[in-house]
Amino acid sequence: MSNLEQIFPLHNHALKTKTTQHTKRPNVLVIGGLNLDDLEAEQRVEGVIARLLGQDVPILWMLSQPSMRNQVRARSRGAMAVLPASASSETIRSAVIELASLNPKEFKERRDQSIRLIIGDICAKIAIMLVSAGHSDSFSNRTRERIYRLLLRTIHVREIGYWMDTVSIVHRPTLYHSILMAGIAATFAIKLDLNNDDLHKLINAAMLHDIGKMLVPMTILEKPIMLSDQEMAVMQRHPDWAHELLQEQATHHPTVLAIVRHHHELLDGTGYPLGLSGQKIDIHMRIATICDIFSALIEKRIYKPGFDPHTAFAIMLAMDGKLDPYLLKIFGYLFVQTKARSIREHEIKR
Repeated sequence: MSNLEQIFPLHNHALKTKTTQHTKRPNVLVIGGLNLDDLEAEQRVEGVIARLLGQDVPILWMLSQPSMRNQVRARSRGAMAVLPASASSETIRSAVIELASLNPKEFKERRDQSIRLIIGDICAKIAIMLVSAGHSDSFSNRTRERIYRLLLRTIHVREIGYWMDTVSIVHRPTLYHSILMAGIAATFAIKLDLNNDDLHKLINAAMLHDIGKMLVPMTILEKPIMLSDQEMAVMQRHPDWAHELLQEQATHHPTVLAIVRHHHELLDGTGYPLGLSGQKIDIHMRIATICDIFSALIEKRIYKPGFDPHTAFAIMLAMDGKLDPYLLKIFGYLFVQTKARSIREHEIKR
């Protein structure tokens, strides 16, 4: 395990698994000692992984530098388990035996079923909001069915599915928020009559916008009270971290990358990470920001209750000069429609 960039299958004669000498499919693919900053080596690894797609081979990734960033990167590339390269032989043996005993196909089916349930729940909530806002049952049901298909198809895009798997392992509330925002964004984009290309870019970006939170310490993500200034500074790095992680894959459209990096920018320049303002924030970013804030407000978080749509929209209306007024008006018609009651401005922290 000490040789860098070594990739090898583990066979039954060593670990008493079920592989026979006639079986080409390895029980477990172990990637050992790979430097994730070595682009050429990583491309060779991804080539091996690509050849094994469809064979349901579990992957154990041994990291020479087992930082949280590298663990996230390994899981986003399909690793079911991650260990430091310095792990003891007994730890490695136990991990391999456990992975080899799994039925990856059944594991994938259970995972897919779990995500389908989340998508179904979110689409049902969106339909309820639409009906409550005064739209017809037929419109709400058609929208729910279309959004369900769009989200399910997006989840099965390899470059996105791996990230969703990673998020579900590291912080499940972020998985729910990402899918909810994608559903809200898709519904809004359809109302705005965006073309299919822009619609899919927006959905993809919504799914991926918070993957940078996988690098935020759990003590910050799950803190039940207000974050300190130092903790907030760490939290506000997540858009840049997400952008960097996605750039490494070199498969995402520049618009998707821009949305991911700038979904916390506000029109008056008080957002982050760059403090962009006015025309420097394009239409895609403006849409994403509105959908992200609304989704976060209606969700229950460890540090706050979930607001009803009217209260959530009222909070957004009180953010004078921060959100696009034209888009916000259309958004309110779609999801709230009735005039929201006036309440004090809330600072959107996370």
